[in-house]
Amino acid sequence: MTQKARQKRPFHVMIIPTLGCPSKCAYCWSSEVGSPVMSIEMIGSIVAWLKDFRSDPVTFTFHGGEPLLAEPIFTKRPYPC
Repeated sequence: MTQKARQKRPFHVMIIPTLGCPSKCAYCWSSEVGSPVMSIEMIGSIVAWLKDFRSDPVTFTFHGGEPLLAEPIFTKRPYPC
């Protein structure tokens, strides 16, 4: 097996914690008023699932409407890194 074949490849996950956004930009499709916000427990479940699913490095992108509306996801640490 070559060195390249043995090298772990990163796996990318995009998480959309909410479609809500306070900006109301005219061009944006993702400004749903009252959009639900993903829970901290759901993020923990995603991380737990990924730990069992892959051993490769994982990167995350938080996208959506405005992901920072899901503030507890970014200020608390419900999962081990």
